[in-house]
Amino acid sequence: MIPFWFKVVTGEQSKLTTIIYVLLVNGLVKFFMILIMGLNFVWQTQCVGINKVWLKNNVNQFISDHFMQNWSSEISNSSKHLNYRIFKTNLCFEKYHMIYLQT
Repeated sequence: MIPFWFKVVTGEQSKLTTIIYVLLVNGLVKFFMILIMGLNFVWQTQCVGINKVWLKNNVNQFISDHFMQNWSSEISNSSKHLNYRIFKTNLCFEKYHMIYLQT
C-alpha cells in the first residue's frame, strides 16, 4: 500500500490515479476545515445561498482567532515567557521594528 501511495504522490501528474488522489485530498482537507470551524452547514448545503465574501471572511476570522488563542495560551503557560508577558499584552508590530528596518 505504501509503495502505491508513494507512486501516486510522486508520479506523473496527468495520470488518472494522481488526479483523483489530489482531488480527494483537497476535498477532505477543505471538508474537515469546514467542520472544525463550525461551518458544517456549508458542506451540507454545498454553499447554496452562501455569500462567497462572507464565507471567506468567516474562515479568515476563524484562522486569526485560532492563532491568537494559541499565541495567548502559549505565552500564558510558559515559564520562559514571564518577562514577555509583563511587557507585551497584545500581538502587534512594534515601532522599534520599523526603526531597525529603516537602518
